[in-house]
Amino acid sequence: MDTPGNPPRFTWHTTESPAGSSYFYSVAAYLMRVAAEPQVIYDPVSDLIGQFGPLTQSGRALRNDGSRRTNREGKVNIQVEVLARAASPWTNGFDPVDKPNFRKLIAVGRAHGVPDDWPAGKPVATASSYTARDRNVWQNEGGHYGHCQVPGNDHWDPGAIDITIVPGGQSTGGGSTPTQPPTSSTPARYQVTINGLTYGYGAVGDHVTKVGQALVSKGFGTYYQSGPGPTWSDADTRNYQTFQRSLGYTGDAADGVPGETSLTRLLGTPLPSKTTTAPTAAYEPYPGAAFFSPGRRSPIITAMGRRLVALGCSAYAKGPGEHWTNADRESYKRWQRKLGYTGNDANGIPGKTSWDKLRVPKQL
Repeated sequence: MDTPGNPPRFTWHTTESPAGSSYFYSVAAYLMRVAAEPQVIYDPVSDLIGQFGPLTQSGRALRNDGSRRTNREGKVNIQVEVLARAASPWTNGFDPVDKPNFRKLIAVGRAHGVPDDWPAGKPVATASSYTARDRNVWQNEGGHYGHCQVPGNDHWDPGAIDITIVPGGQSTGGGSTPTQPPTSSTPARYQVTINGLTYGYGAVGDHVTKVGQALVSKGFGTYYQSGPGPTWSDADTRNYQTFQRSLGYTGDAADGVPGETSLTRLLGTPLPSKTTTAPTAAYEPYPGAAFFSPGRRSPIITAMGRRLVALGCSAYAKGPGEHWTNADRESYKRWQRKLGYTGNDANGIPGKTSWDKLRVPKQL
């Protein structure tokens, strides 16, 4: 990059093509053929994502601003071509909860230090409505930009996309930095009652485990070191906060304590209640495939391993233990094959049917 001391940023484009998996590879091939590829291409319909090169190196989708190479501006300039048309904003009807690759893309940008801001404001809705491309803002403020906001360029994509979905709040213009609510290092520790059940720090019950399992299955389990379990912890709060932010909530509305609307988005209907919550089961419910990932630690994994040993499917040299390891995966693969699964269905990652048949004892 030419100016690695300048702030990091995303630059959002649209391909001005139809969306959908059937167009994904042909559009990617076209961008390479005309030497105009960004670092990333994304299809909002199928959630397909592709990467042309390292995010820390230059894309080729922008024109220079005189002698200034806009492709090489900032610590990183992560350019994303979205399969869409600027006249029909791709964020209309787009739900990040159902798009794990999109969430990963945003998370990677944050890991590179890109703030959740739009320093030049919301991208314009029509080609005729944009004239100024503030060079000072572009060069000196990190965050998210549309192609229409880059000096030296004359395109108006990505159109009037929703800047709560592509995260951040619109600035007041002219390069001023929007005020952000303070972030507390201590997560929220109050409780709410929904359908007669409590949620939030210290709440206890099967419904708490159900929330944690749903968060893990949707890719929001980062903060769990073990579990999820029946007691609401700070990890539950932080994971739920990440889920709330994916829905577009900000400030106090994204403090990690459920509201009825977000809880319904997570669990569906009907929500658990004192009258509908079933008695504690004798066996562990399926925690979701994402639970079985490197670094996971949980007594559930130990209990699973003991069941695999008891059923003659052990690949353990020692153990089993609480950490998910290759030995756990190999042992579970033997269990899947014992049930008659083959190929990708016997890859060692538990599925719901095989898990239920294993009958892992409930862990307290």
